[in-house]
Amino acid sequence: LFGLHEFVTGRPCSSTVLAYLVFVGLSGDGLSDLCNSEYNKTWLYKLIKGLKDAGCSQIGFGLESIDQGILDSINKKTTVEQIERALDLCDRHGLDYGSSSFMVGYINESEEEIVKSAEFCRRRYLRYEPHFMTPFPGTELYRYALEKGLITDELEYLKKLALQGNTSHLLVNLTSGMSDEQLVALREKHLYYTSPYRVKGKLSWKKVLEKARQFLALPVRLMVETFVRKARTLAGIKTEGAGGSAAAEQRYSNVWD
Repeated sequence: LFGLHEFVTGRPCSSTVLAYLVFVGLSGDGLSDLCNSEYNKTWLYKLIKGLKDAGCSQIGFGLESIDQGILDSINKKTTVEQIERALDLCDRHGLDYGSSSFMVGYINESEEEIVKSAEFCRRRYLRYEPHFMTPFPGTELYRYALEKGLITDELEYLKKLALQGNTSHLLVNLTSGMSDEQLVALREKHLYYTSPYRVKGKLSWKKVLEKARQFLALPVRLMVETFVRKARTLAGIKTEGAGGSAAAEQRYSNVWD
């Protein structure tokens, strides 16, 4: 299991995968263009087949939304048809894509548009645990939030942004028809989780054995850490997630005061 971003950032990744990506002529923006822009049938087929042949078992797409109007508004340069095509190719070659990511809280996004993405995830057995659209300094979205008066105290906002550690908490509500509480409640209502041991909703012993082999191939230290983390989760003991630097006691709600 590896992330495609590891290749772009220069982090170590499978030499087989690296050689393959170099072979097909992908690097830097070229990789981004392939994955996020055109979804060229031939090259996408070669990439997904090559990843599977190199031992990749899971791939995560930044899908963001299944509403074409939303995709166009954020300049995603992707169509819903292209998304369907990419997922179909993953199905064909046995690549798990259940952890692909989505976002909610786009500018003027409606409840119907959020529900559309949630229903798509259930149909395709994708996890739906969307991040909140969050303005970061230096972006067009940040300038928009300032101009609209959605961020009134920049220093206080940046402190909250630094503390939260991830985008699972609502900092700025960019929608026009929903309150903070309504947006958070809508997200929580449609949360949908999938299991890495299931294929199209059904238990797959092949997936179970594949995960077991991956676990046993880990270095002893990582194996112990993984086992302890899973055991603590099953026992209901909270562990720090992506936002490990954030103060846990401040995470009582998905809405910051």
